[in-house]
This record gives sequence, C-alpha cells and structure tokens, in this order.
Amino acid sequence: MSAGGYTLRQTVGAAVIDAPRLLARLVGKSRWVGFGNRRDRLHGTADGEGVFCEGPWSSDLHVCSVFPGLGGLLLARATRDWPFSLHPRTHRGDPQITFVLPFRGNERLPLLQATLASILAQEGTTVECVVVEQSQEPTLTSLPEGVRYVHLPHPSDPLAWRKAWALNVGVRAARAPVVVCHDADILVPVGYAREALRLMAEGLEVAQLGRFLFYLGREETARVVSSRSLRGVGAPYRVNQNWPGGTIALRRRTFDEIGGFDEEFVGWGGEDNEFFDRCLSRRFWRHAHLPFVHLWHPEQPRKDDPAYREEARIRLEQVLRRDRALRIETLRRRQLTKEVAAPAQ
Repeated sequence: MSAGGYTLRQTVGAAVIDAPRLLARLVGKSRWVGFGNRRDRLHGTADGEGVFCEGPWSSDLHVCSVFPGLGGLLLARATRDWPFSLHPRTHRGDPQITFVLPFRGNERLPLLQATLASILAQEGTTVECVVVEQSQEPTLTSLPEGVRYVHLPHPSDPLAWRKAWALNVGVRAARAPVVVCHDADILVPVGYAREALRLMAEGLEVAQLGRFLFYLGREETARVVSSRSLRGVGAPYRVNQNWPGGTIALRRRTFDEIGGFDEEFVGWGGEDNEFFDRCLSRRFWRHAHLPFVHLWHPEQPRKDDPAYREEARIRLEQVLRRDRALRIETLRRRQLTKEVAAPAQ
C-alpha cells in the first residue's frame, strides 16, 4: 500500500488520469460542476447549469481523497464562483424562505453560530431561521436577530436524538412559503436561498442544489469559526457528492403533502434518505451546482460503530421496501392528528 492507504495502482491512476481531468475543469467559471469520478454517470442540463449524479448513494471524489491538495483547489474555485460570507445581513419584512435547523449539544454551538451567520448573509431575498433545540433545559439564550427559537424537552440519552421530530416542529413554525431543512454544521453560499426561490418560481417543488460537500478538518474548522471567513482555508479531507441529506429546499405545502419527516426514525441515520425518497414523487430539481462546506465535529455516539451502522442500513431498507404512496398517506394522517408535543418515551 502507498501513503494514505491507497495502492500504487490507485495512486498512479489518480495522478495520471483523474488529476489532469480535474485541473482542466478548474479553468473557467463553473466547469468544476461537471467533474466526477471515472465511473460516475453524470447528467447535465441543456444549458450546463447543473449536474445530476446517477445512483442512490453518495460518494467521495477519489482524486481528492488521494491528493487532498486538489480538493483544496476545487474548493477555492467553487467558492470563487459561489462566495460564502459569515457576516449576517439584516432581514426585515416577511420572510420569503425559512431555514429550519435541528440542534443539540452546547459543544457544537460555535458550528451553529457559524452556520446561522452564513444563512443570514444570504443576498437577494429575505430569510428567517428557526432553531429547534432538543435538550432537558433551554440552553440557547442568545441568538442573532432573524432567528427564532423552539425548545423541545428531551431526555439525556444521546442515542435518543430525534432529528425528524425537530424538523417537523420547526417547519410548522416557519412563516415562509418555502423551507430549507438544514443541518446545523453546514455553511451555505450567499446565493443559496436566491437559487432555491428561483427554481420554485419556475414550478419546482423540491430542490437539491448541493453539487459538492467539502468536509473541513478540526484545525481548518476552528480557523474558519474564529476568523469568520473561508479565505485561505486549507484542503478538505473529503469532497462528497450526491448526498440525500444535510440540506434540502421545498415548498412548505409540499412538505405537508408528503407527510413531513418520519418520526419513527430515532438516533442517527435514515430519516434523510427516507424523506428524500418521498420527495422523488414531486417535481424535484436534482441538477446540482452549488458548493457547501461541512464543519468538523466528533462523530455522534455510535455513528462509527459498524454494527450500529448496519442496523440503521437494514432498518432504512425495510422502510423503503414499503410502497411510497402508502408511506406518504400514513405520514400525512399521522401529522394531521399529531399535537405539537414530545413523542412517548
């Protein structure tokens, strides 16, 4: 094996074939959007705006894993085309789009604050944020202007994280006709909300706009959080594509019509994939063209446990084998009759 755990053949292939392909796509505005792994089946729009990567699961860019410096070049090019800011703007008047962020754990507060700053820096539209905290007692005592807070009483068990429940409660509190279900550790470019609203105005109901998700390491994350800037950030340790969760924009009406998130998912994993599958029943834009940045944090409890991951995978597959239309109808009825209260412990 060569350095980094890759065989000599893999390293040479990445250097001789993949690296030149990527470098060629870093020349010219937004050509990087069309880069993928050699075996990826990519489908672009007629005008070259976005790319849909065929396949049900996300994947990392191989060449950026072998040579992280190339991931840094890709990140620099992407953020030049789609700038980020961690300096919030003031948003007055009725919001056009609401970002809903589930949150738990004070150790992740700096990541939440940076994420909120990037959302409130949106240009060309009026946004609001709804932060839904799950904790035994409210802990978020100071949030920026433009952020509304919802507290959900929650047991101390770290494995009882109920992201689906938090998102459903947050969307019910949204004031805008378009919502974004968004993780509290992902920075967004300043044009994200504007692009989502543009697609909704063209008749779409759901939009997945993230072409690449750049994973920063611990030191780079600390640097970004403290400096409030991505300028000069180092190479990401992962560049991921085609992920079903993290952030998704949709009409509030559509969210209700497909039943919201399935609150039977408890703990880590599966709720995003299952929700994404039901979104496929609507007018869904999947030709992504925006970069997003994931901030580092320790893994959730048991997330790196192979047995737990396998259990979550099997549970998801069992759910997805059920008829999609039946799942939608079941969840719609459940949400219509559900009071805004904690599920039974």
